[in-house]
Amino acid sequence: MRSLLFVPGDSEKKLTKAVTSGADALILDLEDSVAPANRPAARTLTAAFIAETRRAERRPLLYVRINPLDGTDWEADLTEVMPARPDGIVMPKPNSGEDVDRLAMALSHAESGSDGPPNGTRILPIVTETPLSVLNLRSYVGVSARMIGMSWGAEDLGAVVGSLANRDERGQFTSPYRLVRDLCLITAAAASVTPPASRQRRAMPVVTALPARWRSTPIRSRRSTPSLRRPRPRSPTRARSSPRSMARPASRASTV
Repeated sequence: MRSLLFVPGDSEKKLTKAVTSGADALILDLEDSVAPANRPAARTLTAAFIAETRRAERRPLLYVRINPLDGTDWEADLTEVMPARPDGIVMPKPNSGEDVDRLAMALSHAESGSDGPPNGTRILPIVTETPLSVLNLRSYVGVSARMIGMSWGAEDLGAVVGSLANRDERGQFTSPYRLVRDLCLITAAAASVTPPASRQRRAMPVVTALPARWRSTPIRSRRSTPSLRRPRPRSPTRARSSPRSMARPASRASTV
């Protein structure tokens, strides 16, 4: 998967439009983008959308971001959407691999009453949204065959640690977020999850642990999946004549 598009699960208009976005996978959101009062309706709409879209000959993968396991909404999320057989579940705010294992067991129970293949529903945890999870990254290695990758994020973690910003004046992540990104990459490699390439601002090549691109609605273009080709290098003459190039060390272009 090169591109994943978040879509609020309570918006029929956005769900319908997302199918033609060109994204490799849609993340049908029942968590942050849906108000608690709207979650029952969002579950019903999301389940109906999955069931309808699965019949299409060509379609994106359909993942559902459920609510965190430290509450009760996630159980209602699974009860409603699993009969429609989503391709996977995006898991927010886990604290360790034990949470992935707990979700895997719940998925096995849900799949036992459907006509889908056993262990067919994949899990994509966002493993850096809580400080405890960052300290427990080792526990995700080998935890479940359902786990297809590991994702990281800076926003929720920043709110917990009290960070005023997660990027510096150049638009680059500050050191705490570079640290968790790199730890996520290393853990994904240890878990034998192949991380795809991604590109950061200013076309600087970086590697993240899945996904390569997160996007959220509004949807502006059918070409949601960006080119992953490396930018064409500048000629030596042009680089020497650029004041910006002279102001920065040559090694800066290859840093993460």
